[in-house]
Amino acid sequence: MEVTTLQDEEDAKLLKRLANEGTICIEGDKSQADHLRKVELLRTVLRKKGAIKYPPRTALLVYTDEDRARTFSFGTPPPGVDKKNSYGEVLHEMQHLLTGFSEAFVYSRSQIYCTLPPREE
Repeated sequence: MEVTTLQDEEDAKLLKRLANEGTICIEGDKSQADHLRKVELLRTVLRKKGAIKYPPRTALLVYTDEDRARTFSFGTPPPGVDKKNSYGEVLHEMQHLLTGFSEAFVYSRSQIYCTLPPREE
């Protein structure tokens, strides 16, 4: 099993700010921007992991923690983010890079967003 996460320097900075300040006020549609960044991180991770030779029957698990912090919004509700479809599209688009894995999952604390089903060998 190969486990990785969709985190980068921006996530580390946010966690540091939360630890120091307790709460953070952000104006604008941060959830959409964060999700688009995570989608690009997924592409990067799949390219990187797809280039490595793993033992047979290795499963790939990709964890995304977009819901790590509790968020509140004021005014009009933020537009919804379709994580299942956008992550699923990337996984499907890049499945040719993942032939070394028996199966792949993109998931969060609360749900599995998408999978590449087990391959028949």
